[in-house]
Amino acid sequence: MPDDTTLSDAARLLSPQLLQDARSDTARGWAARALCVGFDPEAFFPPGDAPATEARAICAACPVRGQCLAYAVTADERFGIWGGLDPRQRHAVRRRLERRGSSASSGSAQVSDAKASAVAVVVARLEYLHLLVIGPIHQPVLVVDPA
Repeated sequence: MPDDTTLSDAARLLSPQLLQDARSDTARGWAARALCVGFDPEAFFPPGDAPATEARAICAACPVRGQCLAYAVTADERFGIWGGLDPRQRHAVRRRLERRGSSASSGSAQVSDAKASAVAVVVARLEYLHLLVIGPIHQPVLVVDPA
């Protein structure tokens, strides 16, 4: 696992503009230029805590490493090596970026947007669970007087 310096370098690689671009880039055109294209995908999705040395070496030389890492951080990819980092490392980078964003006035809106999105997902899941267990949330209740 790369040391703290590698995580700092990764956090610096992810500029606010690159992160914003990753949030809005649904086509992910950068992926066609990635060096991992054509390599065995299993190298990038190692079992357990395997070091994925080959995947990390490919990522280190990749011309779109920044875009790949920005995508994985903003999309909260939970599996595999993206931009040379595993899920735990990306989580650590995300925390650093949130701290960096909360201390900068321009970044605080991005953190707020991310939190609002997370809240929206939780609310949607709760509404879905409510629908499955109880029924529609706004279901009218008919009260019949037995008399």
